[in-house]
Amino acid sequence: MNFCSKKDVCKLIKVARFSLAALLLLALAFRSSHVSAAKYQEFQIKAAFLYSFSHFIKWEKSDPLTVLRYCVLREGSVEKALQVLINSKKAFGFDRQYVLLKDLSNLDTCNILFLSNEKDLNLLSKNALEESLLTISDVSSFLDKGGMIELRREKSKIRVHINLELASSHKIKISSKLLNLADIYKAKRSDQ
Repeated sequence: MNFCSKKDVCKLIKVARFSLAALLLLALAFRSSHVSAAKYQEFQIKAAFLYSFSHFIKWEKSDPLTVLRYCVLREGSVEKALQVLINSKKAFGFDRQYVLLKDLSNLDTCNILFLSNEKDLNLLSKNALEESLLTISDVSSFLDKGGMIELRREKSKIRVHINLELASSHKIKISSKLLNLADIYKAKRSDQ
């Protein structure tokens, strides 16, 4: 029995399942953080990664997580694909919400912040971000500018890069399953 009502929703759900399965299978088969973009468009794979990351993240908040809020500042193709995924299903005992922020005044209600525009990266340095806010971007050098997870296109692959030290300092625990697939970022020291 097929519960999908729209072809695009079904396709994006398959992409989300694909990314989760691909992460685990690739870890076992190749010990690599690559996912092929051959069958899916890049924005769909990135949206599926964003959606799936929550399975590998634990927020150290005092209250149990009942609603997972994915916040964005702009709506591009990745954000729209993510919104479709979020609106299509409930998973792991909590609801997911897609929130388009008008400004940063409600940032404290977010669990994940996806930044897709280089201009928005200045917000990381100019604003004190919430302690348990996971920041993700596909903008080049995002980790150098204070981000936690960067999705990089390398040839025909999307690679995951994680600033584990920063995530840990924000009381965000990342599963070893995801860490084994990712490239761990090492900050450049100014004294070198």
